[in-house]
Amino acid sequence: KYFNILNEPDLKMPSTAAIGGPDGLAQMSRTLISAFDAMLDAEKEAGVVGPKINFTATFSFAMCLSCSREYGPALAQMVQLDDAMRHPEKYGYEPVNNVTEAYLTRFTHSFNTANPASDLKSMFFDGYVVKFPQMPVYIAEYHSVHVDQSSDLEAIFALAEETPLFLGISYFEYQVAYWKAGTEREFGMFGLNDQVLMPLDYFSKTFNVHCLVPQLSPYNGANMPQAVAKAYGGTGFEDAILCTVNPAAISSWAGNLRGSSALP
Repeated sequence: KYFNILNEPDLKMPSTAAIGGPDGLAQMSRTLISAFDAMLDAEKEAGVVGPKINFTATFSFAMCLSCSREYGPALAQMVQLDDAMRHPEKYGYEPVNNVTEAYLTRFTHSFNTANPASDLKSMFFDGYVVKFPQMPVYIAEYHSVHVDQSSDLEAIFALAEETPLFLGISYFEYQVAYWKAGTEREFGMFGLNDQVLMPLDYFSKTFNVHCLVPQLSPYNGANMPQAVAKAYGGTGFEDAILCTVNPAAISSWAGNLRGSSALP
């Protein structure tokens, strides 16, 4: 239901958008409104009818030193985008479509954060509900590594319950990102062990499908998949059978997760 125009544009378009002054900020804004305009054009060309998806642009939780100092991390970037969507001409862009109308009726704000739930009310949501009293927001990547996962997730769920505009979170992330390095590998709930389950042919190349192994929290050594399942009210699964070729056990585990709302 939400199409992300660009993930963390404040760190990419250009990489100095949040720290390099007004020129980089204008470039980021022009990138987002022109990409949004192109997506609206693509809808028309495809003849899309009926209820249409919402759009978002997911910002980092970095302080935007190029933005107004009145607002904190992520919120300052959203305020900047809001101005660009309402006044594209200020950023040297003449839209083909009515991007302002589409923004006001089909946009949902979002951001990524590794901060714990205890930070977010004062650092973000208190200001957000004042600045954007009618536009929903969600956290696209949520995982504070150095806290107890179950209690932190319970706290962020409670914050969502008491903040109507806060739609919720997407927990980050399912598998260790082995292509990254250092602390970036601390977020995955599952790693890969040496057991190869089967080969997978993918676009003329063959890859090995490895068995998953639960990861332990860097904070307290807790089994991360179990901690997340607990927070969602699920029963989790038995680690010992995770790599066993047993369709019945996998079916049972999936049923438990669905019961916890961790799966659709």
